[in-house]
Amino acid sequence: MVTALLSGCNFLTMGDDFSVNPPNTGNPSTTPTFVFSPCISSDDVGAASLPTAVAAYVAAQYPGASVLQAERYDAPSGTAYGLRLSDGTHLLVQSNGTLVASGTYTNDVDVAIANLPQSVRDYIAVNYPQLAILRAELETEYGFRHLELYLSDDTVELYFTPEGVFVCADPRHGGGNDDGPGDDNGGNGGNGGGNGGGTTSTTLPPNALAYLQANYPGYAIQVPDREDWCGNSIIIEVELEVHQGEDIHVYFDLAGNFLFTGMERPTAALPTAVSAGLRNSYPNYVFGEAEAEHLTLADGSLQYVIKIRPTPGSGKIRVLADANGGVVCVL
Repeated sequence: MVTALLSGCNFLTMGDDFSVNPPNTGNPSTTPTFVFSPCISSDDVGAASLPTAVAAYVAAQYPGASVLQAERYDAPSGTAYGLRLSDGTHLLVQSNGTLVASGTYTNDVDVAIANLPQSVRDYIAVNYPQLAILRAELETEYGFRHLELYLSDDTVELYFTPEGVFVCADPRHGGGNDDGPGDDNGGNGGNGGGNGGGTTSTTLPPNALAYLQANYPGYAIQVPDREDWCGNSIIIEVELEVHQGEDIHVYFDLAGNFLFTGMERPTAALPTAVSAGLRNSYPNYVFGEAEAEHLTLADGSLQYVIKIRPTPGSGKIRVLADANGGVVCVL
């Protein structure tokens, strides 16, 4: 979910790739009243359960797109729906069909703690004097930007404006690191997922929870997260903590059906056919990290999630490869 570390620069002046670009609704006088907050909880809903006005807005403004993911946000100012469309557009639409914001997905960005506004560090010193800041991110949800802080007791996430004004505190459910193996932006709700706003162990689909209890009794379930996957799909990742041995990642679709398990292994442990097969697509690639995730699918076949640099010195990409090194997709 992290694409860069902001240090030695003024992150407050940096732009992001989310552009508010409301299509013409035919009613320019309509003004959204929904007030977005990063601490508003969300619930997954099916596209068929969207209010008629929301579905009508999507059908009228994006006639060639379908809704891949929908989340409901309930706030004192009303209800809105975060939508992810098949053409890559992300929308926040009020229940009455009024558009709040639209644009494209924006990755979270790590912020160096030393670069946080002094007012943020002062707030922590006064209100959480016994805790340290573990990590900070600049998060964008539907174009709304906030600083997100993780503290050392792992029980609460704090949100501030980019200028350092406190916004809200969001208790974490179940603790643990919410970073999955990918760039998911779960805390971005309708923005695709990954960073902390994903589902928790208490809201896993019942069949997924039953599967974990039956197949991994005694394992500690960390905070589940949403992951972007092939074909603009979203899946659920659950990390199981093993006190003696390696942690296991178990993946489900949004309906709770088991997909595959994953375990981290050194890239040196990749089958020769996989490393060699990647050369067909990326002749000059180098590994971007020392480990790759080995996936075992429900049918027993194997796939691999590998971070590479297509050429030395280029940016990293995450490649899903089959057992022969063929590229299934770029995540």
